[in-house]
Amino acid sequence: MPMQPWVQNYDPLGNVVLSTIVSAVPITMLFYLLAVRRMAAHWAAVWSFVTCVIVALAAFRMPPTMVAGAVAHGGVYAVVWIGWTLIAAVFVYDLTVETGHFETIKGSIGAITDDRRFQLLLIAFAFGAVLEGAGGGGAPVAVTASMMIGLGFRPFETAVVCLMANTAPVAWGGMGNPVRTLAAVTGLAESDLSATMGRILPPIACFLPFWLVKTQVSWRDTWRAWPGCLAAGLAFGGTQFFWSNYVDSSLVDIVSGMAALLVCAVFFKFWKPQPVYRFPEERDTAQAAKKVLHGADHPRVVALHPDRHLRGAVGSAAGQEVPGEHEHQSPGAGIGSSGFADRACRSGRRAGNGGVRL
Repeated sequence: MPMQPWVQNYDPLGNVVLSTIVSAVPITMLFYLLAVRRMAAHWAAVWSFVTCVIVALAAFRMPPTMVAGAVAHGGVYAVVWIGWTLIAAVFVYDLTVETGHFETIKGSIGAITDDRRFQLLLIAFAFGAVLEGAGGGGAPVAVTASMMIGLGFRPFETAVVCLMANTAPVAWGGMGNPVRTLAAVTGLAESDLSATMGRILPPIACFLPFWLVKTQVSWRDTWRAWPGCLAAGLAFGGTQFFWSNYVDSSLVDIVSGMAALLVCAVFFKFWKPQPVYRFPEERDTAQAAKKVLHGADHPRVVALHPDRHLRGAVGSAAGQEVPGEHEHQSPGAGIGSSGFADRACRSGRRAGNGGVRL
C-alpha cells in the first residue's frame, strides 16, 4: 500500500510567532546543552534529535511513519555522504601525526616566512581551506589552530581567527557535501548552485585576508602587508570562482586552498615586508634574549630557563634556528628541549663560553 503524501503546515499553532518559537526548540536545545550545560557534543546531538522528533509529532502532527522514514533517510545520508568523508579525513590526519609528517607539513608552511601576519594567512586561510575541502566537520579549525599555537600564536585569538578564516571555504564543505545536500533538498541542479555560490563568495574571499590580519595587528601594520593579503585573496577567490563555475563542486576548496598556498609561497620568496612583524611579547623576549646570551655564564643556564620563548629567542640570537614555540615536538626532530640544549651548548662553545653538552 503506497504511503499517503503529507504536506507540512508551517503554522501548526495558528500563530506565526508561536509556531516559529516551537520550531526553534530543537536547535535552541542543542545550543543550551553545548554552551550552558557543557554536555559532550554527541550526547547533546542525541537529546536534540529526541526533541526534534517530539516537536514533529506533537506540534506539526507529522505521521509516525513519516518521522521514521525521515530519520532513516537522514541516518543513511549522514553515513554515506558525510560520515565516510570525516572518518577518512581524520584517518589521514592521524596517520600524518603518527608518522611525523604532520610536523614536516607544519614546519614547511611556517618556514616560508617569519612574519606572523603571513603565517596566519598560509595556515588559517589557505591550508585551512584545503582541510575544509578534504573533510570539513570542524576539523580544519581545530587542526590549523593547533598548528598556529604550536608556532607561538596566542591561543584565544588563534581560535577566533581560524573560525573567521573558515568562512571562505565552508560553503562547499568536505568534498562539496553541502552543495549536494542543497541540490537533493531543493531539486535544483548541483552545477547551478555551485556556480551561484562561486559568484557570491569570491569577493568575500578576496577581502577576508585583510580582515584576518587586522584582527591580529593594527591598521598600520595591516596596510604594510597589503601586497601579501591581496595575493592570497586573489589566488583563492579567483580559483574558487573558476572551479565552481566551470569544473565541479567537489574540489573547489581543495584546489582554491592549494592555489593560495602555491601563490603565497612563491610571492613571499620574492617580496618580504619591512619590518617583519612579530608579536610585542616576542620582540620584548628577543631583547631579553640578547641580555641573557651575553650575560649567561653557562649555556646550561639558558637551556634550562623556565621561559620557553626566552630559550627559543636565545637560540635564535646565537645563530640557531630554534624557535622556542616548538618545544612540544620530539627531541629526535631536533626541536625538543634536549635538542635545544645541545644546540645552545654548541653555540656557547662557538661564542667562547665553554659550554658543556647536556
